[in-house]
Amino acid sequence: MTARIAVAVCTWNRASSLRRALESICRAIDVLGEPVQLVVVNNNCTDHTDEVTAALAARRPITLVHEPRAGIAHARNAAIQAAAADYIVWTDDDVIVSSGWLAAYARAFAAHPQAVFYGGRIRPAFEPQPPGWLAASWPQVSGIYAVRDLGERPQRITRESELPYGANFALRLDVQRRHPYDPRLGRQPTNYWLAAEETQVLAQLLAAGHEGWWVPEAELVHCIPRERQTLAFIARHAFGVGQSKEISDPSGGRWRLLGRPLWVWRKWAAALGRAGLAAATGRSPTWLPAFYRAAEWSGRLAPPPIRRPTPRGPRER
Repeated sequence: MTARIAVAVCTWNRASSLRRALESICRAIDVLGEPVQLVVVNNNCTDHTDEVTAALAARRPITLVHEPRAGIAHARNAAIQAAAADYIVWTDDDVIVSSGWLAAYARAFAAHPQAVFYGGRIRPAFEPQPPGWLAASWPQVSGIYAVRDLGERPQRITRESELPYGANFALRLDVQRRHPYDPRLGRQPTNYWLAAEETQVLAQLLAAGHEGWWVPEAELVHCIPRERQTLAFIARHAFGVGQSKEISDPSGGRWRLLGRPLWVWRKWAAALGRAGLAAATGRSPTWLPAFYRAAEWSGRLAPPPIRRPTPRGPRER
């Protein structure tokens, strides 16, 4: 029996790139040749997202959900509620999936039914080509841009360093429903740079002994526009990752300075020193990763306030 598949895309004010992503997903559905539920979650968009989805819905069915609670974690949880399938495949609104993307996942579901999560390859698509300083450090910082490549052969995922990224992964829906996303994590308008809502769930599943599989043929490209190819973007990304880590795993310690453990201050100072030394000595491949780590430790020093989720549900149409 063929597994039923739902594809979920959560979006916030990216109507133009959403159109491109949805069109590529529809091509992948056509190649698969099986019915697929396409779920789009409008997370308080103020652009023409609804017009984009309406135009596509005139050609094929779309489950459109309006999630009023701001934040990617709320949007993901709304998609979970709306999905009616055996597996939910997650992707983003700024990608272009390959024509064989869904077919590759379907084969993996059949070949490894004991697994509960799966991940595919993410390649970068720069718009335009990256500046020289970014290209020089690319092997060390590609993860910032959600690039993931574990090789050409399918393999079992056994370490956290191999976990899929949020733009391209799939879970068994029954397991996903038991593991919703933490609304304290992930992008949100009040702090766009928070992250790791999906990493937290996948890490929990891996730690609990659940099986995951790398599916190299489930491939897509992540589009990286000019505004994300800046040092300011990298600094904000790193800062948000630091904040996210502090929320997931708060720093403990008896001795504190300005409310933060002294050992975190030491880590921050050491990272800042290494970044300054790398920049001063002109070590182009190493200064950017060092800069990133310093900004990440800065984020751990300044975690965002933890807010209670708004007790409101999604609106579907």
